Amino acid sequence: MIKGLMALFTSGIIFHPMVMLGILFGLIEGIWLDLEQILALYKNWAFALLVILVALLYNFTLNQRFLDDGVSLDYKQMLKHTFTSVVAFYFSSICGGLFINFIII
Repeated sequence: MIKGLMALFTSGIIFHPMVMLGILFGLIEGIWLDLEQILALYKNWAFALLVILVALLYNFTLNQRFLDDGVSLDYKQMLKHTFTSVVAFYFSSICGGLFINFIII
């Protein structure tokens, strides 16, 4: 388990802004929400659209990717990174919530 935690820090994935936001959200949901509220939140389309919007804003403003010419934006690559940011947010928030439930129980 310690090697797994060390791998998260050495690879740098834990410092990705969407992962950090997901961990923070998972800790908050693990403390204040019960299982029915968490499931209702993840089934809510407005919440999913909010996560997608935050990922789009992050990838199109702070994490821009350029084509080989260095001038034009690589929209295909940025959309791919947006999708992976959304998946990383959901995965890290679920893991953060499970961690809190593991600690409490």
